[in-house]
Amino acid sequence: PKTAATLIADHGSIDGIYAAIDAETGLAASKRSIKGKRLENLLASREAIPLSRELVTLRDDCPVDFDLEATRVDFEEADKEGVDETLRILGFNRLRDAYREMLGGPPEAAAVPASDDGAGTLFATGSMAEFTELYMKTAKPMGA
Repeated sequence: PKTAATLIADHGSIDGIYAAIDAETGLAASKRSIKGKRLENLLASREAIPLSRELVTLRDDCPVDFDLEATRVDFEEADKEGVDETLRILGFNRLRDAYREMLGGPPEAAAVPASDDGAGTLFATGSMAEFTELYMKTAKPMGA
């Protein structure tokens, strides 16, 4: 990454890098601004540049069906304890605090179950099974 940043800083863009390589074609290797293995690698990857550009370009011409109203959450109907416990298991402590504040409760964490090893994440012993069981109890089908 540092090499790429340096090349872009020196030549302005990927196109500028290849323009410099092309302009220096007749020069002796010792006189070129880009030489050695770096030059070899750039020349070897030159044909991939158009595809790489296409792959990293975000498209904004795709139709997306999205209903903002369908994303609203009725906190009166939400399984508050299930959501809180899921956030605990996943280790999303800041999100858990924000969720509690949004519900009007204190942001501080609730008592940790005795079976918890204190990690509060999926990496704790048995947490994946615990999460799966909790998820199966609290999950509602999409659109329900």
